[in-house]
Amino acid sequence: MDVRSHCFLWIFLATAGTLACVPPEADYWKDRRDHKRPLPHVKLLQLWDHPATLCPETLSDAGDERVLLHGVDGSAWMDASGLSAPASGSDLPHSEGAHDEIIRQVLARHFGEPVQTTAAAVWRELAIVAVPERRSAHAVHLRKKRVVWTVRTGSRMVTAPQVYRSRVILQALDNYIYCLVADNGHEMWRAQASHRLTRPAAFWNDRVLVIPETSDTVQVFDLYDGSAAGKWSLPGPDDYFTGAPLVMGDTAVAPHALAGSAACRLVAITLAELPRAQPSATSRAQKDVLTR
Repeated sequence: MDVRSHCFLWIFLATAGTLACVPPEADYWKDRRDHKRPLPHVKLLQLWDHPATLCPETLSDAGDERVLLHGVDGSAWMDASGLSAPASGSDLPHSEGAHDEIIRQVLARHFGEPVQTTAAAVWRELAIVAVPERRSAHAVHLRKKRVVWTVRTGSRMVTAPQVYRSRVILQALDNYIYCLVADNGHEMWRAQASHRLTRPAAFWNDRVLVIPETSDTVQVFDLYDGSAAGKWSLPGPDDYFTGAPLVMGDTAVAPHALAGSAACRLVAITLAELPRAQPSATSRAQKDVLTR
């Protein structure tokens, strides 16, 4: 085998090995980048609205088409018909703190003193946390026990980082949503919401759903580029959301209340994609003239 053939063979094997190591998530985002295919906007339509037994601060999916309501006075579950009952201890979600000690030790060594963090979002061997007092997010390698990357935001973060399709979502009190690459912390985009962001986001079909603090509107952003992809507001002039959205299938559920009232309700919003607008015959004709 001559030198040229040997070089070609080496390049082929190196390229094949590199491609074999590319994770599916990287292929997915590369496909979206190369084909420039923007997603259609999201259509949000109210499905049902039920009274709640307590004003929940958070929701969780309890299965069997039930929603768990978690408030300061306890927890309860509600089904789609509006029936509710107190939740037992076995129904309540349990946080996983297996990595807490590693994160605490690594960040204490990194900063030279102990720091308070949010809950961690785990991506492969990385635990991603926010340090509110430092206005920063950090990825801790759980096996190597060191900080892999650090990102600073324009304001404090009180909501824990979230990971979806290898993207990290940070929400800061400067009203900005930050989208990072989980492996290296590279910022892909940032988008501004209408109010302060103090609640977890929800995800549906490559979209990010957020409900800002004291807001009456669900805002939707494209996870790829951060562009606005839709919104839905409560019908009443004094209505406002009291918690984060929870997505189950093609339905987003969120708690809301009336201003000055102790009563709370759950609203379900159907999520669907709007069909892309097709160019009219006139616009196609104009395009043909311009391209001649």
